[in-house]
Amino acid sequence: MPSSTNYGSDSQANDVDSLPQRLRRIRSSEIFNYILTYNQARRITQSIDAAALADLERRYGNADPAPGYSKYLDVRYWIHVKLRRVRALGLHRPPYRRVLDLGTGTGYFPFLANTLGNSSAALDVGDIPFYDEMIALLGVERHAHTIRAYETLPELGRFDLVTAFQICFDRRENGKAWGVPEWDFFRRDVGDHLLKPGGRLMLEFNGLPSREVAEYFADWGFTVVNSVISGEMFAR
Repeated sequence: MPSSTNYGSDSQANDVDSLPQRLRRIRSSEIFNYILTYNQARRITQSIDAAALADLERRYGNADPAPGYSKYLDVRYWIHVKLRRVRALGLHRPPYRRVLDLGTGTGYFPFLANTLGNSSAALDVGDIPFYDEMIALLGVERHAHTIRAYETLPELGRFDLVTAFQICFDRRENGKAWGVPEWDFFRRDVGDHLLKPGGRLMLEFNGLPSREVAEYFADWGFTVVNSVISGEMFAR
């Protein structure tokens, strides 16, 4: 099985860790990319309205039990995490692409994809004030929509890449994770309505997908490495 790309974990925000401490958690093959993007992330963070970020910190820093969504107020950390993802997907260089990020949360990923020259949009629920305000601050085009099993996604045009990181929408009403039938509907829907011919789908699960789901995607030609499933969308 091929080695996985380190996209960064959305569950490990720690604003007190030093750079050396964070480097110790990363494989040696990824250290160059980590250091390369570290200063770039700092510069990009500095370009965001500092007064607006301070206001968000004041109003939402203790709004929910730790860490909750307040962990995403560690802006430079998350800009760095998402910037590494952008680079890992080749979105930092031409040809620039049209990207759709599902379940975008704060919108850091499409914000960075846009910053580096791509054209990005996002999809997520629209009823969480913190996310709503961060999305507005970053100027991300987000479409409010709740992703549910066996329901088609909205028609938003065609994209070169559709992503979903730290997926939270893959739950049935009883709390159990989607199985192969739900993912089959989702994959076909994305291919039929959202991706350009030859477009790619990338999914990062919260934890490992089930063996049946992993095998289903592998049978369709996707690469499955730990929690990440990615590949070109093939015809049915």
